[in-house]
Amino acid sequence: MFRFFVLVIVTVISWPVLIAGRPVVLTADSAPASQSKPLASKAPRTGVVTLPSGVQVRYVERGAVDPSRVVIMLHGYTDSSYSFQSLMDRLDPAIQAIAIDQRGHGDSSKPGCCYAPEDFAADVVAFMDARQIKTATIVGHSMGGVIAQIVAITSPERVSGLVIVGSVPAFTNPAVEGLLAAVKELNDPIDRRFAHEFQASMIHKPIDTDELEGYVDASMTVPPRVWTDVLTQLLTVDLRSDLRGIKARTLILWGDKDGVATRADQATLFQEIPNATLKVYEGIGHAVHWEAPDRVAGDLGAFLADRSSTAQPSGLAAPSAPALAMPVRGDQVSRR
Repeated sequence: MFRFFVLVIVTVISWPVLIAGRPVVLTADSAPASQSKPLASKAPRTGVVTLPSGVQVRYVERGAVDPSRVVIMLHGYTDSSYSFQSLMDRLDPAIQAIAIDQRGHGDSSKPGCCYAPEDFAADVVAFMDARQIKTATIVGHSMGGVIAQIVAITSPERVSGLVIVGSVPAFTNPAVEGLLAAVKELNDPIDRRFAHEFQASMIHKPIDTDELEGYVDASMTVPPRVWTDVLTQLLTVDLRSDLRGIKARTLILWGDKDGVATRADQATLFQEIPNATLKVYEGIGHAVHWEAPDRVAGDLGAFLADRSSTAQPSGLAAPSAPALAMPVRGDQVSRR
C-alpha cells in the first residue's frame, strides 16, 4: 500500500499545470546547492511549556532573546522540532528562533484527543501567551504551514510575518489520500521501514544519511493513533476561501519537485494572499529546508530584514492576477 503512495507522488509531480490558460514558467537556477558550514551561534536551549489545556509542549530555541525578531517554527506531519535543526544552525544568531514539538509529536504530550489543525493552531497562540511573545513570524512546513495559515487567519494580531514552506491551503492531492489508507493499517510499534520510506519520499535530492535517520526517529515517536487522527482531520481542512483574510507579509517557498504540495496549490496561495512573495526552488522536493537549508536561511533572513510592505523587488513588477510566473531562487514574484 505504501509503495503505491510513493508511486502516486512520482506520477502527480509530472502533471502539467495551467494557470488561467497559461503554463507555469520556470527559469534556470544559477545558484549552486550550497553546503556552507553553519553559523556560529549560541548552544540551543530547550524547555517545556504547560498550556492551559494541560498539553506540555517541548521546544528548542536558538539565538538572542529579542522580542522584535521572534520566529516560531512549526514542523510537518510526524516530524518534530528536529526538522528545523539544520535551518536554525544557519540563521543569524540575532534571530530568536523557536521550534516546537507539536502535540502528539516529538517529546510533547500525546493526549488521547484533539488533533484537528485548529487544536494545533490554538496551541501556538497559547504557547506564545505562556512565553509572553506578543507577535512573531510563524514559519510552517507542510502540515505546519496549514497551521501557520490558520494562526494568521484567526489571530492576525499575533503574526508579524508568515512563511509557508512546501504547504497548501487544502490537501487535495490524491497522494495524500493514498497515504491515509496506508496509515490506517499501521500497528504499534510502527515498522521503521514504513517510517523510513515515508520520510525518504519527502525529498528529491539526497541528504546526509544520519540526518534522514533523525527524521525517521521523529516519526517513530508518534503513536499510530496520532498518525491516523492527525491526517484524517488534516484532510478536512480547506482554507482557500479564507486566504484573503491573511494580513501578514507572507513568503511562500516551494520546491518544483514537490510531490505533495502542487504547483496549483502555490498558485492559489500566491494569488489569494494579498501581501505574498513566492519563491520556487528548482530541483528541490517537499522538504525544502532539509534539501536547501542555506538557501532557505538566506531567504528567511532577507524576509525578516525587509520590513517594507510596499517596495517591489528590483527588476520585477508584481503580476496581475490571474497571470503567474513561478521563478526560482534569485528571482521572485511579489504582489504587495
